[in-house]
Parts: sequence; C-alpha cells; structure tokens
Amino acid sequence: MKKARIILTVLTAAVMMCLIAGCGKKTLDGDWTLLREENADGSVYTREDLEDLGISEHYHIADDRAEYTCMLLGKEISFDLDIVDTGKNSYEFYAGDLLFQTVTLKGDIMTYGVGEGDDAQIFVFERDK
Repeated sequence: MKKARIILTVLTAAVMMCLIAGCGKKTLDGDWTLLREENADGSVYTREDLEDLGISEHYHIADDRAEYTCMLLGKEISFDLDIVDTGKNSYEFYAGDLLFQTVTLKGDIMTYGVGEGDDAQIFVFERDK
C-alpha cells in the first residue's frame, strides 16, 4: 500500500510539472494596439486621448516579422519589421539594418521607450483580445 501511495504521489507530481511546463512563456505573436503614452513630465495620454488627436499605432506580429501601422493626422503609415529575440522578454525590431525599437514583453503588455531626459516617452501596447 505504501508503495502505491509513493507511485501515485510521483505520478501526480510529474503530471503537475508537465502542466506547468505546458503553460510556457507568452510570445509576441498577435495584434498589439497602443494603450497609452507616458511622458517624462508625468503626463499620460490614453488611447482615447491619442485617437482624439488623430494618432493610433498597431503591430501585427507573427514569428520573427511584424507589420507596423500608425495613423498620424489622417495619414496611414505602414511598414514591415524583422524581430530579433534578445532574451529575457526583450526584442529588437529592425527596419532593414536600422534598429527601430527595443521592446519588453510582460504578459499581454509590450513597452518601449523613446527619447531621453525631458523628451523621454514610454509607449505601452496591449495585446488585442
């Protein structure tokens, strides 16, 4: 009886480990929409604020490729990017040989920063459901 209990315990632990490993890390794959822009001065523009200004940004990501689309003052701009996984949930987006952005992934939130000091901005994107 004791042997059966030990075997059952080991099997249960093995199944739990498989389930946990199956959850895996989220990838960038999917559609991402600009959620907000955070500025160095503490101001924050929500998606609605930006849309009122005629600004929207979107990424469609599949494997190591992304299509970036933004709307600025009624004009749509769109181009393709190559993605390099740099590890630890960090990715570099390239337009040809030019580094476009370095993004960080945390669950369903993707962020990147632009500018420095008083001109610094953080762009926060949310995975579309």
